[in-house]
Amino acid sequence: MSSKDIGTLLFVVAFLASCRRGQNKLSAGPGADAAADGEGPSVEAISGGGIPVLPPGMISPPTDATFTASGLAYKMLQPGTGQEHPGAEDDVFVNFTVWTADGKGFDSSDVQGRPSKLRIGKIIAGLSEGLQLMRVGEKARLWLPAQLAYGSNAHEQGKPEGSLIMEVELLEINPAPRAPDDVAGPPPNATKTPSGLSSRVLEKGKGTRHPKETDKVLVQFTGWTTDGIFYASSARGGRAASVRVKDVLKGLAEGLQLMVEGEKRRFWIPPDLAFGAMSRENVPAGMVVFDVELLGIE
Repeated sequence: MSSKDIGTLLFVVAFLASCRRGQNKLSAGPGADAAADGEGPSVEAISGGGIPVLPPGMISPPTDATFTASGLAYKMLQPGTGQEHPGAEDDVFVNFTVWTADGKGFDSSDVQGRPSKLRIGKIIAGLSEGLQLMRVGEKARLWLPAQLAYGSNAHEQGKPEGSLIMEVELLEINPAPRAPDDVAGPPPNATKTPSGLSSRVLEKGKGTRHPKETDKVLVQFTGWTTDGIFYASSARGGRAASVRVKDVLKGLAEGLQLMVEGEKRRFWIPPDLAFGAMSRENVPAGMVVFDVELLGIE
């Protein structure tokens, strides 16, 4: 998955779009050391992209595989060294190799030349489920039935139809920021503007200037839905976001102008100041919640 930095505080849309672009590659992954259990793919037979062809005996799950209620088959190749399992909103770094139902290679981090960064909740269902069974350092082989892979419209997307076989090594978990206790709605000590925007100061700023609508500002941010689902953070990109106040969500543009440099504030943004009340692809409906730190006015 692409690890492009989130750019603007509309940033939510840019962030989710980059997740979707990464998913289109194969939002899949497991580049594992297939020889960990002595069953590694034959290196004599090479399929597309330089990926070893999967031996026929490995195309179907063995008798010692674990089957989940969804139909996913799972076999550990190497135990992990970590204790935590990733959650649906977490990012992970993985090595992977993927084969189609006839054993031909489809994609691999070895071919890409680097591990893949994936958002657990944005990838194909079988891989998402399998990764949540794993710990850091673990290598596993997964057999995904068609309904947990790309599904009935795979051909239209240029993806393989039918079942998939994957080998995955979970290298790292980047946990999603956990939702605050008051994410469901503004508490009594929040202030509310005539537009309906509610906010609460988390940390007072040391500056005296308020940004204007035409100013560019440097901010750190994290966003959640009111049911506590994380969906965007500048920290995921490794640096603060530089944005023009007038270019962000209407509620955030109003909120940023209430702040001074160094201030941290939580905003509860009603639908008419956010993305609206109707659900749309890649953006949350209803009220959204942002924690914002105003680092500077450029």
